[in-house]
Amino acid sequence: MPVILPPDAYNRWLANLEPDPHDLLVPFASELMIWPINTRVSKPENNDASILAAVDLKDGHSLL
Repeated sequence: MPVILPPDAYNRWLANLEPDPHDLLVPFASELMIWPINTRVSKPENNDASILAAVDLKDGHSLL
């Protein structure tokens, strides 16, 4: 599993000022691991920048 860091830990992780940032290697809260994906992703005909746009769940999209 990749390391998922909260934004306030980015600089500490990347600066590598501490010899061992082991305390940052903790399980990430599972309720925060839901990222909707645009339904246009993985279709070759959709080769434009619009597939990078965030999905707005208020528009009737579902997470499933």
